Amino acid sequence: MKGFELHKDQDVSPNRIKTLYAKEVKELGSKSVLPVIRWRLNICVGYIKAVLMDSSPYLPLEDLGYGLSNDATIEILNEASCFTFDYTPKEGDNLILERGWLFNKRGKRLNREQVYGHTSYIFRKGNWIPDYYLPNSDITKLEYKGLLRFI
Repeated sequence: MKGFELHKDQDVSPNRIKTLYAKEVKELGSKSVLPVIRWRLNICVGYIKAVLMDSSPYLPLEDLGYGLSNDATIEILNEASCFTFDYTPKEGDNLILERGWLFNKRGKRLNREQVYGHTSYIFRKGNWIPDYYLPNSDITKLEYKGLLRFI
């Protein structure tokens, strides 16, 4: 993987994806599929002092597939400007990459092979690191969301 760009887009529906990735879908081989990776950028706004529920979070993966291992992703996030909009990371920002859908050559969304998975990174001391917030004790707010595009 050479790299990726993070495009801000509030609409991450299958119809929007077909429009944004029309060229890539058209160039697919007959048996190839196009993976679509969605992303969310959350900011931490507080903490809950007393946790009322005891449940474990759906833990992030170390490798999302498609070349998006933690090591490869961290290298791109920390060395390149992969955000295609005006954004400067702040301490505690949380970037979550998640598998979206697969599309075939006809631009049809495929349901096979789709198992939810995500990776999570927090900006700490000037660098992105693999880390996550706990849903029962950390309060986060969605700041941006969009689609990842491989380059």
